[in-house]
Amino acid sequence: MEAERKRIDWIDCARGIGILLVMVGHGVDGLLRALIFSFHMPLFFILSGRTFRPSKDGRAWQRNVKRGARQLLIPLAAVYLMRAAVTLWQSPGLLVEASYWKGFFCTFVFGSGVDIENSGIFGGARIEAMGMPWFFFALFFGRSLYDFLQMKCRGKGLAAACMAVSVAGVGLGKLQWLPFSLDITLAVIPFFYVGDSLRRVDLEKGTGRLLTVLGILWLATLAAEYPDPGRWTYLELAWRRYPLYPLCLFTAAAGSLFLCGVSIRILKLGKMVRPVLFLGKNSMYLLCVHCMDYLWHPLCYGNGPAFFSLMKKIMADVVIFLLVMAAVNSIKNFLPRRIIF
Repeated sequence: MEAERKRIDWIDCARGIGILLVMVGHGVDGLLRALIFSFHMPLFFILSGRTFRPSKDGRAWQRNVKRGARQLLIPLAAVYLMRAAVTLWQSPGLLVEASYWKGFFCTFVFGSGVDIENSGIFGGARIEAMGMPWFFFALFFGRSLYDFLQMKCRGKGLAAACMAVSVAGVGLGKLQWLPFSLDITLAVIPFFYVGDSLRRVDLEKGTGRLLTVLGILWLATLAAEYPDPGRWTYLELAWRRYPLYPLCLFTAAAGSLFLCGVSIRILKLGKMVRPVLFLGKNSMYLLCVHCMDYLWHPLCYGNGPAFFSLMKKIMADVVIFLLVMAAVNSIKNFLPRRIIF
């Protein structure tokens, strides 16, 4: 078994803050939602590009693909099966309905974060929203594709290839939302390039002036893409909204790097940051819990300010996440070390 790589605290901190922003962003509207959505999922693509192991040859690439499938596709399938089990428990009659199983198959294949009224594929079947699985697909296929590209291209050629792939993804998404969210996968490839490029940059030595510049670039370009607070015109990957493309990609990169810089400075708080580091280290588990929170979502919203309802929902997510982590650690203690991934 390979030795576990040393974790980088500022990356875990950025992931921890990022996953909290994901949960907040799904419960707010207006300017705050725009600020969060402008970079919150691209942040994870960029950090994945920073931490993945570049392949040197085809055999190494195959190993990386298999490792990525274990880390991302197996949890995705588990969450989807749990959602299906809950649905069938609530409505047992669906077990013998062919239309349910057709929808079950189509929904997983598309992995869409929003409803698709007419897919154009599978006879125009309605594809129900499935929450966040589009992200798992985009992260898995995107990282695998970028790893392949970096083996075949170098320097400016790699940057040009990533941008060409992104243009193709945006164009395809305008024509037809593809199965496994592959059009999003293509569109976000430049974020993996940005993350990979961070290997050659020591952000921990960055100046306050650089952080200020990144913040200004993020907010100024977002203002150009989101001139009317009454309309959703900022980057939304699940909806295939790419305002002023490719400027929106630049906005997302600037916002992500700004948060990375903030994370480095937050680490100076010492022990106070440990809970955030724990969330970041296990952010995929928390995201899976967040995908299931429709079960306790109605219990958290009621009379009173929306802010308190949102805080209750986030706290419920975190508590259930901690229970899941306790169960995972207990299982790991009983499993042979060689089969733990």
